[in-house]
Order: sequence, then structure tokens, then C-alpha cells
Amino acid sequence: MIEPLSRTKRFIYLVVFIILFLILIPVVVLYSTGYTISSNFTLEKTGGVYVYSTEPNVSIFINGKLERQTNSFQKGFFASDLTPKQYVIKVQKDKFSDWNKTIIVLPQQVSEAYPFLIPNQVDMATITPRIADSSGVTTTNPVYTAIATLFDPLKIVTTHISTSTIATTSPEALAVPHQKVKVWKEKDSIFAEWTGDPSDTPFYFCSQPVLLKTGDQATSTCSTKILVYKAANLGTVDFYPGRNDVILFGTKDGIYVTELDMRPNQNIVTLLSGQGYDFRVSDGEQVFIKTSKGYFQASL
Repeated sequence: MIEPLSRTKRFIYLVVFIILFLILIPVVVLYSTGYTISSNFTLEKTGGVYVYSTEPNVSIFINGKLERQTNSFQKGFFASDLTPKQYVIKVQKDKFSDWNKTIIVLPQQVSEAYPFLIPNQVDMATITPRIADSSGVTTTNPVYTAIATLFDPLKIVTTHISTSTIATTSPEALAVPHQKVKVWKEKDSIFAEWTGDPSDTPFYFCSQPVLLKTGDQATSTCSTKILVYKAANLGTVDFYPGRNDVILFGTKDGIYVTELDMRPNQNIVTLLSGQGYDFRVSDGEQVFIKTSKGYFQASL
């Protein structure tokens, strides 16, 4: 037969549970509102990082530790309850370029990161000037003709402005627009401008915030126009398919991909190395390459 607890023991248990309740409830409330206990046993506001990759099946590292392996259905990752400080984000995928970024996590704020990963080997399909039908008769390939038109210098100019203003427009007037961002080149510089509401300026038009010793945020300066990159002998500049924060640009030495996000380090990837390359982006989706051997479509 089980003996019932004495009144004294029940009272002791009640007091213990009340004390634990009073201790744990404030901790739970503070944790849920963005606080944590630091190594010095002081309350500290926390922040977070959101990383989203348009490329599936990537590995996301924070300060060298693997935090998430994404898939086709879950391409984003949110790391919460991070102590406000500097973190190094690394995103990797087999046979693709790595992406690295140093990010400052601020108290009770979420820092964003949108990596881009480029195939190490770009597949290029040849566009032939003539095609054969089922009977073997060859005719002019309309796709080849359309692509050749894309590389017509006059076509490039008239895509963005009327022919009557060609002689008087500035380089900015020839800017390529996409989702409230436009990019253009001036001599050896690439610029980008946010054309939307200034209050909605994306983070990649803002400087890296600075943490003060108190953990508070110093003012981060935003600008609607930024210098993206400088390179000699700049050629075509356009947006990378599906992105308004990543661009393609050409020089005499090849075709490259870079980002508007200039938090250290600004990632720059060589798409094609060598002289004689030029490119066009059609309908914001397809990338066509021109070489001395003809026209090709790049699979990105």
C-alpha cells in the first residue's frame, strides 16, 4: 500500500514548483522576445540571418559550421537567436562556385543574404544559321536571325531610347531596367540605381552597419545610386536571369558575374574566360553568347 505524502512534503514540493515557475517564466518570455543570456550571465538582445538560394541542394555554413542542407522545396534558411556580431556565411554546391559574405547581425533584426552560385562549367548550345526539315531541305534558322538581331548595335540603342535622342543621351539613359533597379556603364564603371520608393530601398543599396560596443546599431547609410564595379574595357552590362541584384558584364578578357551586395567580400565569378566574347540577355531569361565561331545559348 502506497503511503500518501505528508502535508509537509506536499508543501515543500509546492514551494519548489512555484519557485521554478517564477524563475523559468521570465526566461521563456525574454527568449521569445529576442533576448538570451550571454557568457557573462547578462541579458543580451539577439538577431538573426535569413539565407535564400535560388539554387537548390546547397550547403549553408555559418562561421564554418554546416547549418543547413537545402532541397528543391526548402531553399531558405533562418538562423535565429544569434549574438549581435560579425558572421561569415558560406554557401556551397558541388560543381558550382562558392559564395561567401561577411554579415553583421544586429539586435532584434534579421540580416538578409541572397547568394548566387554559377556552374563551374557552362554548357553552351550552338545556334546554327540553317536548319534542315524532315526531308533534308535546309532553310534559314529564324532563331539564328533573331539572335543576330540582338547583337545589332543599333538594336541595342533603340531598345531603351528612341533613335531621335541617340546623339544627346547620357550613358545612364541607356540603362537596363529590371524590377525597379537599373544598371549601366560609364567608361570603366558600372552603376546601379534603385527607382522605387526610397523607403523601400533594398539592403544591397546600403552600407554595412557597424556595431557599437554597447551592441547598438550605428547608422547605416543608404543610397539610391551606387557604384557596383570598376573594370577596364567594359562591354555589355545586363542583369543575370531571374535576379535584380546580380549582373553580368563583359570585358576584353571574358564575361563575369557579380552582385550589387557589396558587403565584404563582393563576389565576382568568371563565366567565360578569353577574348572575343560578347553576350545578350533575352527577355530577362535566356543568355546568348557571341564568339568568333558563331552564336551559342548558355545554360545557367
